[in-house]
Amino acid sequence: MAGRPGGGRAVAPRPRSRLLALVGPGLLVAATGVGAGDLATAAFTGNALGVAVLWAVVAGAGIKYVLNEGLARWQLATGETLLEGALTRWRGRLAGPLRVAFLAYFLTWSFLVAAALMSACGAVAHAVWPLTGSADGDKLLYGLAHSAAGVVLVRLGGFRLFERVMGAAAGLMFVTVVATAVRVAPDWGAVAAGLLVPRIPDLPGATGWTVALMGGVGGTLTVLCYGYWIREEGRESPADLGLCRLDLGVGYAMTALFGIAMVVVGSTVEVAGSGAGLVVALADRLEATLGPAGRWTFLAGAWAAVATSLLGVWQSVPYLFADQWRLLRDDLSLLPTAAEEFIRWASPVFHFRRTATRDTELRGVPIKRGDKVVLWYVSANFDEDVFPDPFRFDVTRRPNDHAAFGPGGPHFCLGAWLARLEVRVMLEELLPRIAGMELAGPVRRIRSNFANGFKQMPVRVRLA
Repeated sequence: MAGRPGGGRAVAPRPRSRLLALVGPGLLVAATGVGAGDLATAAFTGNALGVAVLWAVVAGAGIKYVLNEGLARWQLATGETLLEGALTRWRGRLAGPLRVAFLAYFLTWSFLVAAALMSACGAVAHAVWPLTGSADGDKLLYGLAHSAAGVVLVRLGGFRLFERVMGAAAGLMFVTVVATAVRVAPDWGAVAAGLLVPRIPDLPGATGWTVALMGGVGGTLTVLCYGYWIREEGRESPADLGLCRLDLGVGYAMTALFGIAMVVVGSTVEVAGSGAGLVVALADRLEATLGPAGRWTFLAGAWAAVATSLLGVWQSVPYLFADQWRLLRDDLSLLPTAAEEFIRWASPVFHFRRTATRDTELRGVPIKRGDKVVLWYVSANFDEDVFPDPFRFDVTRRPNDHAAFGPGGPHFCLGAWLARLEVRVMLEELLPRIAGMELAGPVRRIRSNFANGFKQMPVRVRLA
């Protein structure tokens, strides 16, 4: 990725088509902002409420446009993205913990969204071209293939190739889904009324569906990432605001038309399911009225929608991680609690065997004097009864009563204080000097069921 995810120099745009120069980031907004969940929500809403709530699609796109235009204005005036501004301008004792809390949330969100996007790509690709007799197997294979293709394209192709691919896919999903909406021959008078007369049908759940439809138009991630995309285009001053307004207008107009088309299509057929499965079921139902060509046309658009959403997330989320890493690196006050959390997660010793000195009972299990028992420290360090949300890495965790050095008593590790000091000093010296670190080869662990360690772990370091 070219550019400066965490602030820095301006990026000179490379020569390319005039269209992409004008509306490239807007096309990225349109392509990334529509995923399987948005398709399913629009189709379900159309199925439940008909076209009476089409105005909500336009309203949702308008709200996202206003939000993104305001954030673009902020960035062009201050040189800071939304994330930089929000996390650096907050002052006080809660500033550091809030940054870490957001990072923890973002890690969880990224994992869940990545899994959902891979599953959606797999489901739609299986419907287009089944590989095996197992739908679940195809979903896994296609999901992994889409993920790998996204990584290769983003890492090797750079922003310009990413922009061209996303622009072409956005055009494909737009044309095919809108064409499908036209072919199902809706009541155009009702469509016009649904667009021009805001109302919510008096039906069970109508308000909830309408709000979901409005909120699902355009993704929240695109609001965060648009600032990084305009940096890639070299837009750095308030003089570029007009261009941002133009491409945002194009992007959200395409998003709105796509959403309208999905509601129209959903209003013409009965369908059940969720996410990508519902989209595939909808394509199968359309075959009855539009024939195989109609099914394939709709599936092509649906595939383009979920694939570009995955690719957009793969390309844009690293910007956000880079900003958060830089902000955490700049707040060294978190190091004492961070060191304890690193030690808890590392759990350098798996277990120790001890001998019971008296009869006792542990959670209903009797232990006799003289029995040999094994203490699993690596399990104790992730005990749900001791650590809230134990599988979340939280550098602000307090208290952090881990057992990495033993549970106390005469067998407590004599080197615990030195180990804590070493971890803190390492982080103090390392964090200000590096911008990032990644694996550079296979990891080899030591062959032991007692000590938790590594024999070899090559890494590639980018200096700050």
